[in-house]
Amino acid sequence: MFGFGLMMCLLLCGAQILLPGWLRMFVEAVGQYHGYTHSQSVLEVILVSASGTSATLGHIGGEILAGIAILGWLPMLWKMAARARKRVRSLDGRWRLCWR
Repeated sequence: MFGFGLMMCLLLCGAQILLPGWLRMFVEAVGQYHGYTHSQSVLEVILVSASGTSATLGHIGGEILAGIAILGWLPMLWKMAARARKRVRSLDGRWRLCWR
């Protein structure tokens, strides 16, 4: 955590040195983008254009699809994390055997 925080601070400070005021410009651009897209997600737009109905169905349907997508990814992420933990343990054991 400390290393990540330190690196982010270094990157943000370096970016400020290279392009002064970039953070303010970025925040303004995000605000303009939200105005341009009317703060709709891609899932909402797809649902509205596919169904031809009101934006309410798109908003509710978009939220439901986003939740389903997240719940669908959780088992796969859990399996990947378990596989990574096992791999780290086996590498750690081999590392200790090399240095004994």
